[in-house]
Amino acid sequence: RLIQNDVSTIDELSLKPRIGDSPILTLTFYLISKWLSISLTFACNIPFGIFGPPLDMRDVTGRWFAEIASALNILPAGTVKGAYGVAGSAACVACVVRATAPVIIVLEMTDQMEYAIPVMVAVLTSYLVGNIFSMSFFDVSIYMRKLPIMASLMAKENYEKRAADLMMMNYPSISKDADRGEILTI
Repeated sequence: RLIQNDVSTIDELSLKPRIGDSPILTLTFYLISKWLSISLTFACNIPFGIFGPPLDMRDVTGRWFAEIASALNILPAGTVKGAYGVAGSAACVACVVRATAPVIIVLEMTDQMEYAIPVMVAVLTSYLVGNIFSMSFFDVSIYMRKLPIMASLMAKENYEKRAADLMMMNYPSISKDADRGEILTI
């Protein structure tokens, strides 16, 4: 805004704030607009990806949380606010896909190995909380498409069965001397 001659000094800039001058307002506006656009995309059944939206939304949410905490003087001085965004994005992707691989993905993208422990703690926490409340994105897709179900999604009574309970005792077989009619009846 100084370049546009809208204000002439930094003091005037702080007295006449706009939405782009405050990180909290900017991030809030971005989160609302992004949430609406992602909802619209999913409602219209447009392929949008499974990694992009969680990475983007939680990265911004983590940074938004850090900005709010900083404004309330909760964060200690010198805290890197972007680290909250990095941990948030990895945690959200881990919760959606139920995997710990987002730790490696995020650490490789940022090249900040000092974030490894906080990011891993955030990922494991979101993984555990996600398992308590719902199935993963992929399990829901398998279930909705009625594909062969993995053991974790089977009915509970199937866990208690033995192999002998599931086997057919009179399994159909074809003798080597069988004719065409016998083969067709099987």
